[in-house]
Order: sequence, then structure tokens, then C-alpha cells
Amino acid sequence: VSPLRDGDCDILDVSPLRDGDCDILDVSPPEGWLVFSCFVSLLELCQYRLHKAGITTLILHGELSLPLRSKVMKTFIESPADTCPLLLISLMSGGEGLNLQAANHIFLLDPWWNPAVEQQATQRAHRLGQSKRVQVVKMVTKDTIEERIVALQDKKRAVCRGIIDGDGSLEGLSLEDIRFLFQL
Repeated sequence: VSPLRDGDCDILDVSPLRDGDCDILDVSPPEGWLVFSCFVSLLELCQYRLHKAGITTLILHGELSLPLRSKVMKTFIESPADTCPLLLISLMSGGEGLNLQAANHIFLLDPWWNPAVEQQATQRAHRLGQSKRVQVVKMVTKDTIEERIVALQDKKRAVCRGIIDGDGSLEGLSLEDIRFLFQL
């Protein structure tokens, strides 16, 4: 692995981190941001490009040592109110045991096949003490496998609702639907 050099990552555009009124590059007053991805390499590219744009970021992923993870979390949580903390976090590292109510803007850069993992990650900002409205933006690239993953998530949610509700809605699943659920 060679280190990133200026110009290596010009294909990565930070514009996908914009959604109408939600613009990482222009938020006032300062608010906390969580940017989730399944891929550490994508987070590192985002960190590089955001740094080039003058935005300070923190990154949290499973490859960090426990002391470094603790330092990143402490820095994010204790950031002064006049700064705009942005935490890039791997989906699998950010799912369990983290309280991130310092953030109220969440971006999911890529879908995960299990919707519960995404929900668990976004719930890190929905905690007791959260006084701001939490906004979640989920990115899905058109005409890619990501659309298929979202369809799979929808089917899994329907199956879960059918099991929990016990309303017989699972009876409508065809053999093809069941095969689809176990694909991927």
C-alpha cells in the first residue's frame, strides 16, 4: 500500500455528501456529523478529500487500537460547540455500544444487506439527551447492486413485520421471493 499523494483521489467528489439543506461544507450553526460506510478505504478517501476542502475529520474503524478509538471518541464528544465535528465511521465499528448524541446529521454512504445494522448505527445519535432533530441521509447509486441491496432490505423488513405481527402476510411470499432473500 502506498501513501496517498495530492491528485491521487481526484475522482472522489465530496458533493455526494450534500442533500438539499444538508451540506457538510456549509452548515450553520455547527452541528455534529456521522458519515458511515461499509468500506474503510472509502472513509479514508473521504477523509483525504474533506481535508483538502479544509474540513477537519475524525475516523473510527475496527483497525484502530483501543486507546486510539477512545481518543477519537473523546475528541468527537468533547468538541467545542463552535466547531463542526465530522466523524467518519465504519458501519461495523459504529453499531454497538456507542453513544454519539453529539451528532444530529447522519450519512450512510453505502447500503448494507442487513437493515438492522444500518438502523443500529443511526440509533447512535438517537439517545437520551439528544435535543436536536436527527437527520439521516441514505445514499444509493442508481443502476448498481446497491439498488438490489435496498430491495433485499425491504423484503427482510417485510418478513420481520410478518413474523412479529403474525398476520399471515408471509403467506404471500413466493418461492422466488424466498430465493431472493437468500441471494447475495
